[in-house]
Amino acid sequence: MRINNRKRIAPASRRVARDVKGVHGDVTALLEAGLLNRTESGAIEFSYEAIKVEFLLQAA
Repeated sequence: MRINNRKRIAPASRRVARDVKGVHGDVTALLEAGLLNRTESGAIEFSYEAIKVEFLLQAA
C-alpha cells in the first residue's frame, strides 16, 4: 500500500472505516517504528507482504 500525500489519508481512512485523525496517528507511529517507509517522493510505503505481531498484556 502506498499513500502519496496528506490528501491520500482520507481515502485510506475510508477504506479501513476509520477517522482521518486516527489513521494519521497510526501512520505516524508506524513510520516511527520503522514498519512504514517514506520514499524520496514523499509517498508512504508498506514494503512487506505481512507482519506477525505477538504481545502479552498483563495487569499492573
